[in-house]
Amino acid sequence: MTAAASGLVGIAVDGFNQARVRLTRTLEETHNLYAITVPVMETAYWARTIDEQLSKADPAYRDSRN
Repeated sequence: MTAAASGLVGIAVDGFNQARVRLTRTLEETHNLYAITVPVMETAYWARTIDEQLSKADPAYRDSRN
């Protein structure tokens, strides 16, 4: 994995962790579907971004998905 890719993966992991914390906090405060939609989508976005960055940076990861 290249240094630049590692940096992008790190950013995505950090974004995912922050989004997960917001989602957890929101779920503790309410079960209103509209209130949890944004943190759910944000968490899913960061998870997809991690997957995308790992696929670009690591052929073994990309091959393991097939």
